[in-house]
Amino acid sequence: LPEAIKNLRNSHRQLQVKVSSNLTGELSNQVLNGKIDGALITQSSNLDEKLVVRPILTEPLMVLAPKDQSGKSDIELLKQNSFISFNRRAAVSRIIEIELRRRKIEVDAIMELDTLEIFHTMILEGLGVGILPMSSIRNHLREKLYLVPFGSPPVQRKIVMIQLENHHRQLLIDRVYDALVASARLQKTKF
Repeated sequence: LPEAIKNLRNSHRQLQVKVSSNLTGELSNQVLNGKIDGALITQSSNLDEKLVVRPILTEPLMVLAPKDQSGKSDIELLKQNSFISFNRRAAVSRIIEIELRRRKIEVDAIMELDTLEIFHTMILEGLGVGILPMSSIRNHLREKLYLVPFGSPPVQRKIVMIQLENHHRQLLIDRVYDALVASARLQKTKF
């Protein structure tokens, strides 16, 4: 998102952007109610049919563990350690829960967190392991953590932009979408 906004501001100096974060359901409702023009969300199967869904990025989910757990598989990490979950109301958390059930992996959930900084810190401190999308793992922490794909092939999450069809600012939304796709291509090369 920062790269996309920077590129948009370079070509459209008058552009003003309001960025806020929320859960997929709330952002979807805001788009439906016209409170915001569009939203970046984790794709979910229960989106309203009035929403246009435009793909941005597909990325792997990763198990995060302290470095001393290096060499273990995702199943070993999840079964042998306490589990730290990210906000269970988040769409990506539902993807994770479905996959854990499908693979019959029982975890010892000890805490649920809703900020990425605290999530990373708890894992770095050795309190357990967790699962996040690759783009949610802070670049400066990747070398301090042991990362292993969640599943083989890795479970993927899809980031999409949603909007109402025939939006009155469609040209602007198209330019934002194009900037997001270009930025996502750059981000994917960092994975």
